[in-house]
Amino acid sequence: MPASRPGIRQLLSERHIASVHQFLLENLALNVTDCYWICPQSWNISWDSVSFHKNEFKDDLPFNSTGNSSDIFAGSSYNPSASLGGDLDKRWIKKKGRMFLVKGNMPCNSFQQSLNEVFAS
Repeated sequence: MPASRPGIRQLLSERHIASVHQFLLENLALNVTDCYWICPQSWNISWDSVSFHKNEFKDDLPFNSTGNSSDIFAGSSYNPSASLGGDLDKRWIKKKGRMFLVKGNMPCNSFQQSLNEVFAS
């Protein structure tokens, strides 16, 4: 997650996390689209126990600096949004067992970037 993402400084401060890199490591570098992750050798966990496709996760990562992220890890130790790149506000959510990537807009950019992504896709 880029350090420029809106709300990231607040999130790191609330969780007492020093950097976006530490945030990624605390999330075991898990993400929704890649098949690799970091598992400390001394931990006895499996991919099945941490996969976002097989397990529930908290989807309340804030979209902006006014969002409340104090309970981001409640109910789950990991969050798939920790590994998202780019500057648009975004997060993964799970509804009825299906994964969706929800994106917002940067303030004052007239929605151009998100519209471009819709047309490009």
